[in-house]
Amino acid sequence: MAVQSLQTVENAMSVMEAVAQHQPVGVSALARKMDMDKNTVQRILVTLGRQGWLVQDGPKGAWTLSAKILSLSSKVSGQMLERSRPFMGALLSATKESVTLWKLDGPHESRVATLIEIIESPQALRVTIPLGTTFDLNAPPGSHFDVQPFLERFPNGRTAWGTPFLDRAPRFFAHDRSYPTAMSIGSVIYDGPGEPLGTLAVIGPKTRIAEDRQQFIGEEIADAARIISGF
Repeated sequence: MAVQSLQTVENAMSVMEAVAQHQPVGVSALARKMDMDKNTVQRILVTLGRQGWLVQDGPKGAWTLSAKILSLSSKVSGQMLERSRPFMGALLSATKESVTLWKLDGPHESRVATLIEIIESPQALRVTIPLGTTFDLNAPPGSHFDVQPFLERFPNGRTAWGTPFLDRAPRFFAHDRSYPTAMSIGSVIYDGPGEPLGTLAVIGPKTRIAEDRQQFIGEEIADAARIISGF
């Protein structure tokens, strides 16, 4: 006999995932996005907040992920994070833009990217993203996260970094649809010749990451991702 799942637990996990995707987000907005009863969403948020998984900005404020869940994510991705930090600092110095590290989870058809580290630009006008933010890499066209075509071309480290570059395809991708005024340039980190582990990306205002800078930034990021991947 198959073991049945608990609907309350499934609902709680769905709410936590939705908060990660839309944070900071209020109860009403979250209920609309999830097409779920507002009172149910409210009870789940309060419960997760009492357990330390979520944080509310004041009695009626928006909800975000807490440091508790982010520390759990960091433990899972600790090795990639430690290898990436020196390169993130170097990229910040070279570009003066915010540098992000994303963890990839799930199979190809349902892969999700979660932000596990960000070093913010020192400039007054900069892009900031809350830790724990998630993106569905298979989102509908128009919001498609552009790392997915990269992974289709280079599904593992061997195809991306392990052979001579006989083609002229760039080892970086550009993405400008998640945030209307921002441009992100990134590359993929692999488990040696194996599966993709995460992405390393620089993000900043489109006015500063114009087309004439994208090649330079992309090559810097790709070189860092290659070394972090072990090549």
